[in-house]
Amino acid sequence: LTVSEATAASLHREVFPSPAPAATTPRAAARQGGGASRGGGEVRGIGGKPQTLDAGRRELEAKDVERRRLLIDLEAQEVEIAQLRGKLDKSEERRGHFEERCGQLEQDVEALHAELEAEKALRKEDQAMIQELAATVQEMEKEQSQAKSMTPALQDFLEEGCGFGLSPGSGFLRESLADELSSTHSSTPQPGLVAKLLGHLQKKSPSAIRQLRPYQRRFVAVESGKMSWWTSSQDHPDQSKCCGSVDLCINPCIVEVDPREAEKFSLRPLEQVRVAGLIASTHANGLYQRAEFRADAAVRYKKDDPELPMVLYWLGKWYLGPDTCVSNAVASKDGIDTQEALTSTREWESLKDSEPGRMRVTLGGAWVAGSFTGAHAGRILEFSTHGSEYGREQWVQVIRQQVELGRNRRASLNLLGLEKALSASLGGGCSEASSPLQTGFC
Repeated sequence: LTVSEATAASLHREVFPSPAPAATTPRAAARQGGGASRGGGEVRGIGGKPQTLDAGRRELEAKDVERRRLLIDLEAQEVEIAQLRGKLDKSEERRGHFEERCGQLEQDVEALHAELEAEKALRKEDQAMIQELAATVQEMEKEQSQAKSMTPALQDFLEEGCGFGLSPGSGFLRESLADELSSTHSSTPQPGLVAKLLGHLQKKSPSAIRQLRPYQRRFVAVESGKMSWWTSSQDHPDQSKCCGSVDLCINPCIVEVDPREAEKFSLRPLEQVRVAGLIASTHANGLYQRAEFRADAAVRYKKDDPELPMVLYWLGKWYLGPDTCVSNAVASKDGIDTQEALTSTREWESLKDSEPGRMRVTLGGAWVAGSFTGAHAGRILEFSTHGSEYGREQWVQVIRQQVELGRNRRASLNLLGLEKALSASLGGGCSEASSPLQTGFC
């Protein structure tokens, strides 16, 4: 590209105009400057380039707009960052809830495993209970068959009337023993009747400091003619941790339901009487048990003393003596055949001149033997089925069956004693080893 010198010089003058001549006086210089400003409105820019004021203003405004835009973008970014931080906090919170839920699920799984193990243990206990129930049924059937087998021997003995100073064929003795044998035979377990029960009951405490909440939860086992209780099911059947027990085979008792409370029932000893006041015949003082099994129908209460047994009997009036022979009686009292008449305030008449004491009979109650507080004072054991695995009807049914089982065993032992008396009256013709009454009752 070739440019002429004239054109180049023209361009040079347009780009680089020649400076104005210097003013000779200050006033001239001022006029020259003012005229320059008024004439063109130009300013000398950087590098000597002219720049107008409007262009500079527009540039500044553009930069200000850009700065504002950048500030708006920065605020938007800060808002977005705040939103992201909120989402992060919510994510952390959800994560904490998730970890907490995972912990709860792990605990639930452990609890389910524990329940499964407990269920397995209960199944094992149920199987053992079924086996024990079958063994109990077999034992009772064996006792029943043995009781039936000894009936002919007792009939022969009763027909002869030997051993007790009775005339042959004494009717009341035969009828009394027949009643005992019939009750023994009628106690055969019915199909489907549970002979053993394990579960929880509320037992009333005799402690005075528990009057506001007297009932305590106990694990109770009714089995083998015995009722025992522990603090928890884990302690069963450790006898060293047993809180208390009552043997139904040696303690005559009855089960009573509360007519006002649908969940409560009680177990109390059979009524007893206490004789006191005798001076010469001190051996007759003491506690008399109700006679469950008696060869003499007149006997109502008896004191089982191996050396000097005593009985309270009724033959038109009340008597106290070593037997039912009126001539041997120690004292007598007018009255009908009721417990109220026996324990009334009417005075007893001494039938022995050597007896200066004034006899009195009061109503009392005590367990023959019991491993619990208040056993010797005749404490009534009170229970409630509140929160139990079984209802009151089932508990009462099983306990009554066990009470009946204990009564039958006492009847067997009583008949065993009668068989020994028969053997002695016949001159020892029947030894203990050969006695049909011995088998299965020891």
